[in-house]
This record gives sequence, C-alpha cells and structure tokens, in this order.
Amino acid sequence: MKLRFLTFALLTMLILALSACALESAPNAVVQERATVQGTATVTFLDVGQGDSTLIQTKNSAMLIDGGVRGAYEHILETLHRSGIYHLAYVVATHPHADHIGGLVPLIGNNNGISIGAVIMPNVAHTTRTYENFLTALIANDIHVIEPYAGKIIGLDDVIFTVIGPVSSGHRNLNNYSIVLVMDHGYNSFMFTGDAEHESEYEILDTFEDISVDVLRVAHHGSRTSSSAAFLDAAAPRYAVISAGLDNQYGHPHNVILNRLNERGIETLITFELGDIIMVSDGTTIEVR
Repeated sequence: MKLRFLTFALLTMLILALSACALESAPNAVVQERATVQGTATVTFLDVGQGDSTLIQTKNSAMLIDGGVRGAYEHILETLHRSGIYHLAYVVATHPHADHIGGLVPLIGNNNGISIGAVIMPNVAHTTRTYENFLTALIANDIHVIEPYAGKIIGLDDVIFTVIGPVSSGHRNLNNYSIVLVMDHGYNSFMFTGDAEHESEYEILDTFEDISVDVLRVAHHGSRTSSSAAFLDAAAPRYAVISAGLDNQYGHPHNVILNRLNERGIETLITFELGDIIMVSDGTTIEVR
C-alpha cells in the first residue's frame, strides 16, 4: 500500500510539474471590475446523488466543479450536450475522493465530444483505483493541470474566481485539501467548498478578511464536520445549497447543520429534494429555478 501511495504521489507531482506552463497559457488571470457584467452567469448544482458536481456557464465559457461518482457521468454529459457545451475551459477536481472525481474519469477519457482546457486540482495523492484512473486519463489525454494556491485569481468572461482554500498543506484529512472557490459576478457571489472541514475553514477565516457571499455550496454534503458557526457567520449567505443522496448511509445533511442554517435565516436547498438546482445571476439579482 505504501509503495502504491508513493507511486500515485509521484505521478501527481509529475503531472503538475509538466503542466506548470498552463498557469500562464490558460486564460486565468483576467481581473475585471466587480460590477462590470457582459451577460448572465448560470450556476447549476447537479443532482448526482451522494456526491458533488456544479456546472457554471458564462457568456462564452463554462467550468465544471467536480463530477460526482462514476454513475453521475451520464447526467453530466447529458446536461452539457443539452446546454450546447462542448468545451470546458476548466474542470475543478476539488480533492481526490471518488464522489467528487468518479464522473470526471469518463468525462476526460471518453470520446464524447467534450474538450477540456485545463484541470485544476490540489497537489495531494490518494490510493484508490478511482484516483489512479483519474491520473491515467489526464496523462493519456494530455490535459493541462493547474495546482491552485490561496489568493489565486481565475477569470472566465465576466466572472472572477478567487481560490481561498486550501491555505496550507500537511493535512491528515484529504477533505481539508479541498479547493474552495469564491465566484464573483457583478455584485453577486457564490462559494464552492468541496468537502473542506473545520480545520480548513479556520485557516480560511485567519487568512481572508471578507468571505461573505450570497450563495454557499455547503461543504461535505451538510456533514457536522464542516460548516462551523464561525464560518457560516463570516460567509453570511442568503442561500445554502446541499448536494446529497436520498437516505444516504452517512445521514447527510446532519440535523445540527440544518438547524444552524435555519437559525441564521439562510434558505436551504437540497438536491435530493429538488433535483438540479439552477441559479441565474445578472450581476445584481439571483433567480432560483
């Protein structure tokens, strides 16, 4: 097991090293005025069962954050085709767990008409077959890979993404390597958290002065290990979106988190109750569909 982990770690480091040029070649350093918008931005929190996947569409581009489990691939592909999306400027693999990267393996590896500009992923390895297949797909398809860092800016048309996590390395729990993104579109803002837990949340709070947003994609499917009171108070969202599977074995979302959201007057939307949750931003208002 130790030898296999070292192999995966070396593969991960090699992929990131070979793709370092993508940091400059990919269109990821476009900083615009916060209030300047060219059109709407649509955020679709896909119903992928006990997993996470979010599609973001701007005027001319698209980004996919996570891909759920392997079985989510068909729903993701159908959504992309239905939306007329055949190129993803960025795919974000927040961390190496199978319920976040499983559906990305066939998305990257299959001849499905979807091209990918770059994959953004943390520099951390896992020992699972799913992660091995993910690395194999990246190498076989010569995909640019970008390792993010806290404070990095990524531009997508009139949308600005800021990486706020992970702040540090050396975490024992892979969840705390989750890439955490804040998306600004005009005066509207969204936060995507992967499975970041309390340790990562506290580091973010210690590093960033203002993390307030309009929409929070609740971390770790609504687990009690995430969404601390301090973090929710700092984010202060109007909407909270939870991606979880009906009657899942983990009991997500946990009641303590639902109560914590309710106590703060945050409107909570759950995928197993509503299916795909679509939010459309015009830069000033957010329409929930």
